[in-house]
Amino acid sequence: YEKQSSSNYMVHFAKIGNIHDVRNAYQKNDEKTIKAIKLSILKAAIIGANMMAKGHNVLVHCSDGWDRTAQVTALIKMLSDRYYHTLSGF
Repeated sequence: YEKQSSSNYMVHFAKIGNIHDVRNAYQKNDEKTIKAIKLSILKAAIIGANMMAKGHNVLVHCSDGWDRTAQVTALIKMLSDRYYHTLSGF
């Protein structure tokens, strides 16, 4: 289910590496993989924030639900809330 959509929903598969991929990349100092994982998380958050800005509900679900889910949803919140775009919010 790479990318599915209908008039009622859209599914976006972000291909974010799991915690084991991240740990292995850091242990090997694999900058290319680390950068790809960071960009995947950021891209997923931007898509979620853009959908929310358009008035849509957003559901974030990652396969194991504990590392990537929290990272993506926290970034969506930060991108969506103007307070975090200020010095005092930073």
